[in-house]
Amino acid sequence: MNSYVPTKRAAIGYGGMIDLSSDFRPVPKPMRPKKRETRRKNSTLKSRARVVPEAVKKEALKKSDLCFAGFCPVCGGRRVTAKDDPHHFPHRSQGGKDIADHIWMSKRLCHSYIHEYPDVEREMFRKVEVAGYKVVWKVEGKKVRYVDE
Repeated sequence: MNSYVPTKRAAIGYGGMIDLSSDFRPVPKPMRPKKRETRRKNSTLKSRARVVPEAVKKEALKKSDLCFAGFCPVCGGRRVTAKDDPHHFPHRSQGGKDIADHIWMSKRLCHSYIHEYPDVEREMFRKVEVAGYKVVWKVEGKKVRYVDE
């Protein structure tokens, strides 16, 4: 009878490597539960409780018709409507209000883009000023401050 019992050296193989070719069946890791999405469906921005009134959006669209011929102020390639996103400039956190002077309508993807890249936003509003439209840069208390003041 041949009763071959492999030694430790034979099981490890040459050079200290483990031989995985025979009957190696790893145990899979348990799967983690999927995280719930925190964003709205089809949205790139988080949902806000405050909604800008339709009348204010339509006034902002008139301003967009004058400055950008009705196209998105960021990409310039697509028409904006009252169903698109209102962009506050100055931002709500800087005293921007839900009035037509502080709102610019933009497409959803473009809106998230200018929040991610503030340099692009500033450059866009500098171009608006050069075109002759006054831009509110900052609200200090109840006083509106334009760049030339």
